[in-house]
Amino acid sequence: MKSMLDLNYEGRSIKLWPNNTVEKWAKIEHVTEQGMVVEFTEVRAHGYQQHYNAGDVMFLPWDECKFIFTEER
Repeated sequence: MKSMLDLNYEGRSIKLWPNNTVEKWAKIEHVTEQGMVVEFTEVRAHGYQQHYNAGDVMFLPWDECKFIFTEER
C-alpha cells in the first residue's frame, strides 16, 4: 500500500471540503505522514462568516481533510 508521501501531492491545487457553504481553494505546500500544509488561494463566503482568507497557511490532518483536485486558482 502506498503512503500519502508517495503520491506526489505537493504543488497541486485543491478545493477543500467540497459542498461546504464557504468555498475554499488551496495549494498543497507540504505533505507529511500526519497530514498536509496548504495555502489558501481563494475563499468565497457567499455572505456567510468565513474563517480563512487567501494567503492563510494551515496544517490539515488526514482525518479532517476532504478535497478534490482542481485546476490552479
